[in-house]
Amino acid sequence: MSATTLLLLPALYILEVDNFTFWSLCSEIFGSHLLNTLLFGSIGFSAILFSLAAPTFPIVQKWTLALLVILGSVSAFYQDVLGVVIDLDMLHNVANTIGNEAKHLVTIPFITRVMLFGVFSGLVILRIRVRLQKLWKQGLIWALSWPLAFGLFLALVFADFKTNSSVIREHKKLNWS
Repeated sequence: MSATTLLLLPALYILEVDNFTFWSLCSEIFGSHLLNTLLFGSIGFSAILFSLAAPTFPIVQKWTLALLVILGSVSAFYQDVLGVVIDLDMLHNVANTIGNEAKHLVTIPFITRVMLFGVFSGLVILRIRVRLQKLWKQGLIWALSWPLAFGLFLALVFADFKTNSSVIREHKKLNWS
């Protein structure tokens, strides 16, 4: 498998598996307007792709993607089960939480979901054989992938700017899901 395909597959996986809250909110907001839902899903995909492309330099790509899939499953559990919005304030609170405060959050459903959708998926990523290319070519693909992902994000946002801007402005929870 190529390094580019290895980048695209976890992005699709995170979009589909770790974003139940996102899809539920899209369904509420857009109702039967499938095209708007698909457009907003594509915006989400390009944002995830950008988030994965930037830190995944070829030498550590598999390990970085595996870690990000595990972190995605952790945050998805708390979004889906507790309705928590993962934003900058929440990340700050997590960083300042001590073990005694957090131990009641580690439950059997949490461990099960993280093992199934995070750790198992991360191990699958680590087992994938990536076709090695020359280092300069890998570096070039990496250097182009994240600006292209960001460009795709901008193009999709501006494709229907009137609708997208009102959705982004009025539905803050969707932005962070």
